[in-house]
Amino acid sequence: MIAFYLCALLIAAGNYLRARVLPQLTARSLLTDLSVQDKHICIAGFSFPATVQKLVLGKQSKKGPAFLQLAWNGGQLWLFPLNELPQVEQFIRQHAPQIEIIPE
Repeated sequence: MIAFYLCALLIAAGNYLRARVLPQLTARSLLTDLSVQDKHICIAGFSFPATVQKLVLGKQSKKGPAFLQLAWNGGQLWLFPLNELPQVEQFIRQHAPQIEIIPE
Protein backbone atom coordinates (compact mmCIF):
# COMPACT_ATOMS: atom_id res chain seq x y z
CA MET A 1 0.00 0.00 0.00
CA ILE A 2 2.86 2.36 0.80
CA ALA A 3 4.39 1.64 -2.62
CA PHE A 4 1.10 2.62 -4.26
CA TYR A 5 1.02 5.97 -2.42
CA LEU A 6 4.66 6.62 -3.26
CA CYS A 7 4.00 5.88 -6.91
CA ALA A 8 0.97 8.18 -6.96
CA LEU A 9 2.96 10.95 -5.26
CA LEU A 10 5.79 10.64 -7.80
CA ILE A 11 3.36 10.78 -10.70
CA ALA A 12 1.62 13.85 -9.25
CA ALA A 13 4.96 15.59 -8.66
CA GLY A 14 6.08 14.81 -12.22
CA ASN A 15 2.87 16.18 -13.69
CA TYR A 16 3.18 19.34 -11.60
CA LEU A 17 6.77 19.91 -12.67
CA ARG A 18 5.94 19.28 -16.32
CA ALA A 19 2.93 21.61 -16.31
CA ARG A 20 4.13 24.47 -14.10
CA VAL A 21 7.86 24.55 -13.58
CA LEU A 22 9.41 23.25 -16.80
CA PRO A 23 7.74 25.76 -19.17
CA GLN A 24 8.95 28.67 -17.04
CA LEU A 25 12.48 27.31 -16.95
CA THR A 26 12.61 26.80 -20.72
CA ALA A 27 11.11 30.21 -21.57
CA ARG A 28 13.86 32.41 -22.92
CA SER A 29 13.76 35.98 -24.13
CA LEU A 30 12.00 36.29 -27.47
CA LEU A 31 12.85 39.96 -27.94
CA THR A 32 16.50 39.14 -28.59
CA ASP A 33 15.52 36.59 -31.25
CA LEU A 34 12.99 38.76 -33.14
CA SER A 35 14.12 40.38 -36.37
CA VAL A 36 12.92 41.35 -39.84
CA GLN A 37 14.68 39.92 -42.89
CA ASP A 38 13.47 40.38 -46.45
CA LYS A 39 10.17 41.82 -45.16
CA HIS A 40 9.47 38.66 -43.12
CA ILE A 41 9.49 38.31 -39.36
CA CYS A 42 12.18 35.92 -38.14
CA ILE A 43 12.60 34.27 -34.77
CA ALA A 44 16.05 32.83 -34.14
CA GLY A 45 16.63 32.19 -37.83
CA PHE A 46 13.14 30.79 -38.54
CA SER A 47 11.47 33.05 -41.09
CA PHE A 48 7.68 33.24 -41.05
CA PRO A 49 6.35 31.90 -44.36
CA ALA A 50 4.59 34.42 -46.58
CA THR A 51 1.40 32.37 -46.16
CA VAL A 52 1.14 33.14 -42.43
CA GLN A 53 -2.10 35.06 -41.92
CA LYS A 54 -2.76 34.36 -38.23
CA LEU A 55 -0.83 33.62 -35.08
CA VAL A 56 -1.83 32.94 -31.51
CA LEU A 57 -0.32 35.09 -28.77
CA GLY A 58 -1.09 34.53 -25.12
CA LYS A 59 -0.02 33.17 -21.77
CA GLN A 60 -0.18 29.69 -20.33
CA SER A 61 -1.21 30.95 -16.88
CA LYS A 62 -1.33 34.18 -14.90
CA LYS A 63 2.31 33.70 -13.92
CA GLY A 64 3.47 32.76 -17.40
CA PRO A 65 5.17 31.91 -19.55
CA ALA A 66 3.80 33.67 -22.61
CA PHE A 67 3.70 31.92 -25.96
CA LEU A 68 3.56 32.65 -29.66
CA GLN A 69 2.27 29.96 -31.99
CA LEU A 70 1.73 30.01 -35.70
CA ALA A 71 -1.94 29.23 -36.22
CA TRP A 72 -2.01 25.92 -38.03
CA ASN A 73 -1.88 22.30 -36.90
CA GLY A 74 1.60 21.53 -35.69
CA GLY A 75 2.66 25.16 -36.08
CA GLN A 76 5.84 26.46 -34.52
CA LEU A 77 5.62 27.38 -30.82
CA TRP A 78 7.84 29.71 -28.83
CA LEU A 79 7.72 30.24 -25.05
CA PHE A 80 9.01 33.48 -23.57
CA PRO A 81 8.81 35.50 -20.33
CA LEU A 82 5.38 36.97 -19.63
CA ASN A 83 6.70 40.51 -19.19
CA GLU A 84 7.75 40.57 -22.88
CA LEU A 85 4.22 39.93 -24.18
CA PRO A 86 3.31 43.60 -24.91
CA GLN A 87 6.59 44.28 -26.72
CA VAL A 88 6.31 41.12 -28.84
CA GLU A 89 2.75 42.03 -29.83
CA GLN A 90 3.81 45.58 -30.71
CA PHE A 91 6.72 44.28 -32.82
CA ILE A 92 4.44 42.00 -34.82
CA ARG A 93 1.79 44.70 -35.32
CA GLN A 94 4.46 47.13 -36.49
CA HIS A 95 6.37 44.85 -38.86
CA ALA A 96 3.57 42.55 -40.06
CA PRO A 97 0.23 44.40 -39.86
CA GLN A 98 -1.28 41.89 -42.29
CA ILE A 99 -0.99 39.07 -39.72
CA GLU A 100 -4.04 38.67 -37.49
CA ILE A 101 -3.12 38.18 -33.83
CA ILE A 102 -5.47 35.83 -32.00
CA PRO A 103 -5.26 36.53 -28.25
CA GLU A 104 -5.52 33.62 -25.87
